Amino acid sequence: MSNIYSNERVFKLTQGAIITNCITSLGNEVDTWGFILTARCDCENKKVTDVYYLPIINLGDWFQLYEKKRLYDIWVNKQREQLVQKLNRITKSKVLDYTIFSKFEIEQVLKLYGSGEKDCKEVLLLYNNLQEDNQEPFIEYLRTNEQYNEIKADIDRLSKNQDNNFLLIPDWQHYRKTHHKVIILKEIKRLKSNIAFAFEDPCYSIIDQPNFNIHENDLKTTPTDIYCIEKLMLSPYVEDVMQRFAYNFARIGIDRLATATNENLFKEIKESI
Repeated sequence: MSNIYSNERVFKLTQGAIITNCITSLGNEVDTWGFILTARCDCENKKVTDVYYLPIINLGDWFQLYEKKRLYDIWVNKQREQLVQKLNRITKSKVLDYTIFSKFEIEQVLKLYGSGEKDCKEVLLLYNNLQEDNQEPFIEYLRTNEQYNEIKADIDRLSKNQDNNFLLIPDWQHYRKTHHKVIILKEIKRLKSNIAFAFEDPCYSIIDQPNFNIHENDLKTTPTDIYCIEKLMLSPYVEDVMQRFAYNFARIGIDRLATATNENLFKEIKESI
Protein backbone atom coordinates (compact mmCIF):
# COMPACT_ATOMS: atom_id res chain seq x y z
CA MET A 1 0.00 0.00 0.00
CA SER A 2 3.01 2.31 0.16
CA ASN A 3 2.72 3.01 -3.59
CA ILE A 4 -0.94 3.95 -3.51
CA TYR A 5 -0.14 7.65 -4.14
CA SER A 6 2.01 9.46 -6.69
CA ASN A 7 5.24 11.03 -5.42
CA GLU A 8 4.87 13.98 -7.78
CA ARG A 9 4.23 17.40 -6.31
CA VAL A 10 2.15 19.03 -9.05
CA PHE A 11 -0.97 17.39 -10.43
CA LYS A 12 -3.57 17.81 -13.13
CA LEU A 13 -7.23 17.30 -12.34
CA THR A 14 -8.11 13.73 -13.18
CA GLN A 15 -9.91 10.71 -11.77
CA GLY A 16 -8.21 9.83 -8.50
CA ALA A 17 -6.97 13.37 -7.82
CA ILE A 18 -7.51 14.46 -4.21
CA ILE A 19 -8.56 18.07 -3.70
CA THR A 20 -8.76 20.21 -0.56
CA ASN A 21 -11.46 22.21 1.20
CA CYS A 22 -14.36 19.91 0.34
CA ILE A 23 -17.50 19.31 2.37
CA THR A 24 -19.41 16.39 3.86
CA SER A 25 -22.85 15.99 5.40
CA LEU A 26 -21.15 14.69 8.57
CA GLY A 27 -20.14 18.23 9.55
CA ASN A 28 -18.86 21.55 8.24
CA GLU A 29 -16.07 21.88 10.80
CA VAL A 30 -14.25 18.67 9.94
CA ASP A 31 -11.27 18.61 7.56
CA THR A 32 -12.56 17.18 4.28
CA TRP A 33 -10.90 16.31 0.98
CA GLY A 34 -12.42 15.11 -2.27
CA PHE A 35 -11.65 12.06 -4.42
CA ILE A 36 -12.39 13.00 -8.05
CA LEU A 37 -14.83 10.58 -9.68
CA THR A 38 -15.10 12.12 -13.14
CA ALA A 39 -13.56 9.98 -15.88
CA ARG A 40 -9.97 10.68 -16.96
CA CYS A 41 -10.94 11.33 -20.58
CA ASP A 42 -13.57 13.89 -19.56
CA CYS A 43 -11.04 15.67 -17.35
CA GLU A 44 -8.35 15.53 -20.05
CA ASN A 45 -10.62 16.97 -22.74
CA LYS A 46 -12.39 19.35 -20.33
CA LYS A 47 -15.70 18.56 -21.99
CA VAL A 48 -17.84 18.35 -18.85
CA THR A 49 -19.85 21.06 -17.13
CA ASP A 50 -19.65 19.41 -13.72
CA VAL A 51 -16.95 17.45 -11.89
CA TYR A 52 -17.92 15.02 -9.14
CA TYR A 53 -16.09 13.86 -6.01
CA LEU A 54 -16.45 11.64 -2.95
CA PRO A 55 -15.67 13.23 0.44
CA ILE A 56 -12.65 11.99 2.41
CA ILE A 57 -12.19 12.54 6.16
CA ASN A 58 -9.73 11.45 8.83
CA LEU A 59 -10.46 8.14 10.55
CA GLY A 60 -10.73 9.85 13.96
CA ASP A 61 -13.36 12.25 12.59
CA TRP A 62 -15.23 9.32 11.03
CA PHE A 63 -15.41 7.67 14.44
CA GLN A 64 -16.56 10.82 16.23
CA LEU A 65 -19.08 11.95 13.60
CA TYR A 66 -20.45 8.62 12.37
CA GLU A 67 -19.60 5.56 14.43
CA LYS A 68 -19.87 7.20 17.84
CA LYS A 69 -23.06 9.02 16.84
CA ARG A 70 -24.57 5.80 15.51
CA LEU A 71 -23.88 4.03 18.81
CA TYR A 72 -25.11 7.05 20.77
CA ASP A 73 -28.45 7.03 18.91
CA ILE A 74 -28.88 3.32 19.70
CA TRP A 75 -28.02 3.92 23.36
CA VAL A 76 -30.41 6.89 23.65
CA ASN A 77 -33.28 4.87 22.18
CA LYS A 78 -32.65 2.07 24.68
CA GLN A 79 -32.55 4.55 27.58
CA ARG A 80 -35.78 6.15 26.38
CA GLU A 81 -37.53 2.78 26.03
CA GLN A 82 -36.48 1.76 29.53
CA LEU A 83 -37.66 5.07 30.99
CA VAL A 84 -41.07 4.72 29.32
CA GLN A 85 -41.45 1.11 30.48
CA LYS A 86 -40.55 1.87 34.09
CA LEU A 87 -42.74 4.95 34.43
CA ASN A 88 -45.70 3.33 32.67
CA ARG A 89 -45.37 0.35 34.98
CA ILE A 90 -45.38 2.66 37.99
CA THR A 91 -48.23 4.91 36.78
CA LYS A 92 -50.23 2.22 34.93
CA SER A 93 -50.19 4.60 31.94
CA LYS A 94 -49.34 4.38 28.25
CA VAL A 95 -47.34 7.57 27.80
CA LEU A 96 -44.96 7.28 24.81
CA ASP A 97 -42.44 9.99 25.70
CA TYR A 98 -41.52 11.13 29.19
CA THR A 99 -38.64 13.33 28.03
CA ILE A 100 -41.12 16.16 27.43
CA PHE A 101 -41.44 16.50 31.22
CA SER A 102 -38.98 18.34 33.42
CA LYS A 103 -36.98 16.56 36.10
CA PHE A 104 -39.15 18.23 38.74
CA GLU A 105 -42.31 16.89 37.08
CA ILE A 106 -40.84 13.37 36.93
CA GLU A 107 -40.00 13.60 40.64
CA GLN A 108 -43.57 14.70 41.41
CA VAL A 109 -44.97 11.76 39.45
CA LEU A 110 -42.76 9.35 41.41
CA LYS A 111 -43.83 10.95 44.68
CA LEU A 112 -47.51 10.88 43.70
CA TYR A 113 -47.41 7.13 43.02
CA GLY A 114 -45.36 6.35 46.11
CA SER A 115 -42.47 4.83 44.25
CA GLY A 116 -39.78 3.10 46.24
CA GLU A 117 -36.24 4.41 46.56
CA LYS A 118 -34.89 1.87 44.06
CA ASP A 119 -37.45 2.80 41.38
CA CYS A 120 -36.83 6.51 41.96
CA LYS A 121 -33.08 6.13 41.52
CA GLU A 122 -33.45 4.04 38.37
CA VAL A 123 -35.96 6.41 36.77
CA LEU A 124 -33.99 9.56 37.57
CA LEU A 125 -30.77 7.94 36.34
CA LEU A 126 -32.43 7.11 33.02
CA TYR A 127 -33.88 10.62 32.80
CA ASN A 128 -30.49 12.22 33.49
CA ASN A 129 -28.85 9.98 30.87
CA LEU A 130 -31.15 11.43 28.23
CA GLN A 131 -30.08 15.01 28.81
CA GLU A 132 -28.05 16.31 25.85
CA ASP A 133 -25.38 17.94 28.01
CA ASN A 134 -24.64 14.70 29.85
CA GLN A 135 -22.25 12.53 27.80
CA GLU A 136 -20.48 10.80 30.69
CA PRO A 137 -22.92 7.85 31.03
CA PHE A 138 -22.63 7.17 27.30
CA ILE A 139 -18.82 7.26 27.43
CA GLU A 140 -18.91 4.75 30.28
CA TYR A 141 -21.30 2.63 28.24
CA LEU A 142 -18.85 2.65 25.32
CA ARG A 143 -16.15 1.26 27.60
CA THR A 144 -18.16 -1.85 28.42
CA ASN A 145 -16.96 -5.07 26.82
CA GLU A 146 -20.19 -5.47 24.86
CA GLN A 147 -19.91 -2.10 23.18
CA TYR A 148 -16.15 -2.29 22.77
CA ASN A 149 -16.63 -5.56 20.91
CA GLU A 150 -19.24 -3.93 18.68
CA ILE A 151 -16.82 -1.11 17.85
CA LYS A 152 -14.09 -3.66 17.16
CA ALA A 153 -16.42 -5.53 14.81
CA ASP A 154 -17.19 -2.34 12.87
CA ILE A 155 -13.51 -1.40 12.68
CA ASP A 156 -12.66 -4.91 11.55
CA ARG A 157 -15.25 -4.70 8.80
CA LEU A 158 -13.88 -1.31 7.77
CA SER A 159 -10.27 -2.56 7.73
CA LYS A 160 -11.29 -5.49 5.50
CA ASN A 161 -13.21 -3.14 3.19
CA GLN A 162 -16.45 -5.00 3.86
CA ASP A 163 -18.42 -1.84 4.63
CA ASN A 164 -20.14 -0.57 1.48
CA ASN A 165 -20.63 2.88 3.00
CA PHE A 166 -16.94 3.60 3.56
CA LEU A 167 -13.49 2.76 2.22
CA LEU A 168 -10.38 2.90 4.41
CA ILE A 169 -7.23 4.31 2.76
CA PRO A 170 -3.73 5.17 4.05
CA ASP A 171 -3.11 8.79 5.01
CA TRP A 172 -0.94 10.61 2.46
CA GLN A 173 0.08 13.51 4.72
CA HIS A 174 3.76 13.15 5.66
CA TYR A 175 3.17 13.87 9.35
CA ARG A 176 0.39 11.24 9.54
CA LYS A 177 2.12 8.27 7.94
CA THR A 178 0.70 5.75 10.41
CA HIS A 179 -2.82 7.17 10.20
CA HIS A 180 -5.76 6.57 7.88
CA LYS A 181 -8.53 8.37 6.09
CA VAL A 182 -12.01 7.24 5.08
CA ILE A 183 -13.72 7.75 1.71
CA ILE A 184 -17.48 8.21 2.05
CA LEU A 185 -18.73 6.06 -0.82
CA LYS A 186 -22.41 7.05 -0.87
CA GLU A 187 -22.05 10.82 -0.76
CA ILE A 188 -21.52 12.41 -4.18
CA LYS A 189 -20.54 16.09 -4.33
CA ARG A 190 -20.04 18.31 -7.35
CA LEU A 191 -18.15 21.32 -8.65
CA LYS A 192 -18.62 23.36 -11.78
CA SER A 193 -15.82 22.42 -14.17
CA ASN A 194 -14.23 25.89 -14.26
CA ILE A 195 -13.90 25.83 -10.47
CA ALA A 196 -12.62 22.24 -10.41
CA PHE A 197 -9.91 22.94 -12.99
CA ALA A 198 -8.89 26.06 -11.08
CA PHE A 199 -7.49 23.67 -8.46
CA GLU A 200 -4.64 22.89 -10.86
CA ASP A 201 -3.21 26.32 -10.04
CA PRO A 202 -3.14 26.55 -6.23
CA CYS A 203 -4.90 29.61 -4.83
CA TYR A 204 -5.91 30.96 -1.45
CA SER A 205 -9.40 32.07 -2.44
CA ILE A 206 -11.64 30.09 -4.75
CA ILE A 207 -14.47 32.61 -4.56
CA ASP A 208 -12.40 34.98 -6.73
CA GLN A 209 -12.73 32.57 -9.65
CA PRO A 210 -15.04 33.75 -12.47
CA ASN A 211 -18.69 32.75 -12.11
CA PHE A 212 -18.19 31.14 -8.70
CA ASN A 213 -21.55 30.24 -7.14
CA ILE A 214 -21.65 28.72 -3.66
CA HIS A 215 -24.91 26.93 -4.51
CA GLU A 216 -23.32 25.17 -7.49
CA ASN A 217 -20.04 24.21 -5.85
CA ASP A 218 -19.71 21.90 -2.85
CA LEU A 219 -16.74 23.65 -1.24
CA LYS A 220 -15.81 25.41 1.96
CA THR A 221 -15.52 29.13 1.39
CA THR A 222 -13.74 29.92 4.67
CA PRO A 223 -10.70 27.64 4.44
CA THR A 224 -7.71 27.44 6.71
CA ASP A 225 -5.38 26.32 3.94
CA ILE A 226 -4.90 26.54 0.18
CA TYR A 227 -7.23 25.26 -2.53
CA CYS A 228 -5.23 22.73 -4.51
CA ILE A 229 -4.86 19.18 -5.75
CA GLU A 230 -3.06 17.76 -2.74
CA LYS A 231 -2.40 14.21 -3.91
CA LEU A 232 -3.03 11.74 -6.72
CA MET A 233 -4.04 8.14 -6.16
CA LEU A 234 -2.49 5.64 -8.57
CA SER A 235 -3.87 2.65 -10.48
CA PRO A 236 -5.11 0.07 -9.68
CA TYR A 237 -6.22 1.70 -6.43
CA VAL A 238 -8.25 4.33 -8.29
CA GLU A 239 -10.12 1.56 -10.09
CA ASP A 240 -10.70 -0.20 -6.77
CA VAL A 241 -12.32 2.94 -5.36
CA MET A 242 -14.48 3.26 -8.48
CA GLN A 243 -15.55 -0.38 -8.21
CA ARG A 244 -16.48 0.03 -4.56
CA PHE A 245 -18.36 3.24 -5.39
CA ALA A 246 -20.19 1.64 -8.32
CA TYR A 247 -21.30 -1.28 -6.14
CA ASN A 248 -23.65 1.07 -4.28
CA PHE A 249 -25.31 2.40 -7.42
CA ALA A 250 -24.95 -0.25 -10.13
CA ARG A 251 -26.53 -3.28 -8.46
CA ILE A 252 -29.49 -4.69 -10.40
CA GLY A 253 -32.20 -6.76 -8.74
CA ILE A 254 -34.52 -9.02 -10.75
CA ASP A 255 -37.27 -11.41 -9.76
CA ARG A 256 -36.43 -15.10 -9.67
CA LEU A 257 -37.67 -17.05 -12.71
CA ALA A 258 -41.10 -18.38 -11.85
CA THR A 259 -40.29 -21.73 -13.47
CA ALA A 260 -36.94 -22.14 -11.68
CA THR A 261 -38.24 -24.22 -8.79
CA ASN A 262 -36.14 -27.01 -7.33
CA GLU A 263 -38.75 -29.51 -8.49
CA ASN A 264 -38.64 -28.30 -12.10
CA LEU A 265 -34.86 -28.07 -12.17
CA PHE A 266 -34.34 -31.57 -10.80
CA LYS A 267 -36.92 -32.90 -13.26
CA GLU A 268 -35.10 -31.23 -16.15
CA ILE A 269 -31.73 -32.58 -14.99
CA LYS A 270 -33.20 -36.06 -14.58
CA GLU A 271 -34.47 -35.95 -18.17
CA SER A 272 -30.95 -35.19 -19.39
CA ILE A 273 -29.40 -38.22 -17.73
